[in-house]
Amino acid sequence: MDQTNNISVSQKGTEKQGARDAFFYLTSFFLLYLSVPAIGNIFFQLINRFFPDIASSYYSRATSFAEGSVRWAIATLIISAPIYFVLNSMINKRLSNGSMNPKSGIRKWLTYLSLFVAAATGIIDVIVTLNAFLAGEIGTRFALKALVVLILAAFVFVYYLWDIRFDSSQKSNTRSIFAVIAVVVTIAAVVCGFLITSGPGSARKKRIDENRLQSLRNLFNAVNNYAYTENKLPANLQEINSNNYRTTEDLVDPETGKPYEYRPTGVDTYELCATFTTSNKNTSYGVQDWQHDIGRTCFKQKAEIKKKSVLEIL
Repeated sequence: MDQTNNISVSQKGTEKQGARDAFFYLTSFFLLYLSVPAIGNIFFQLINRFFPDIASSYYSRATSFAEGSVRWAIATLIISAPIYFVLNSMINKRLSNGSMNPKSGIRKWLTYLSLFVAAATGIIDVIVTLNAFLAGEIGTRFALKALVVLILAAFVFVYYLWDIRFDSSQKSNTRSIFAVIAVVVTIAAVVCGFLITSGPGSARKKRIDENRLQSLRNLFNAVNNYAYTENKLPANLQEINSNNYRTTEDLVDPETGKPYEYRPTGVDTYELCATFTTSNKNTSYGVQDWQHDIGRTCFKQKAEIKKKSVLEIL
């Protein structure tokens, strides 16, 4: 009877330890898969910012740097990276003192899965780089991005290959060296991310300017539709609104509440004006026809007025 109870207690202890190990390893690898792409994303955007590709079209160059993507990566690293490092340190300590099983099945599965992902990423990266080189598309920016991917994939592969083969009962400084390198790279990525992005206040101003620009685009479409249908330019913005060509929310500045400026300059030409608090040149929303600096900016536009047929004239 006592032997049966001991077996039952032992089984419960093993199940509890297995569930705990699963939690530690699943959380650790989940954070790894969040952190590594975030680091790569920041360095990608850093390259986009300072190494434009002269072979790209204007529109491609204008949309290559995505500040929102950098902010998302920074937020991801600030939360996930510290938890990953602390959790990984706890796992290593438990492996060293024997409270976690180094031969755990879930540890092996997740480790070899990560090795596969890292190896596949590295191989694909080399293939893509070689293909780009043969096609004559490789440049400084492309080469740097390929190098970033290769370094990150190689670092993850080498560390986890060493980790799964290492005898946890032995002492070694290798794990500490890997940890220091990972922390330094993570901190460098976050610092670089902050350097190439604006603060929360500036980001809000940019979003408001994006809304202004979208309203002007909507007004541009509305004026052109009115001109094509009515065979003339509207006298003012209220005229296109009263004829259901546009809603009132696009007629006024979202911050000041003042109406946008509209001024006909010819039979089929006109200007749309607004006052901006930021510049959108060389940004992801700075499309060539709608570029502006800080302050009042007017965009010269031309409407297509439908020509009257002979029967309509008569």
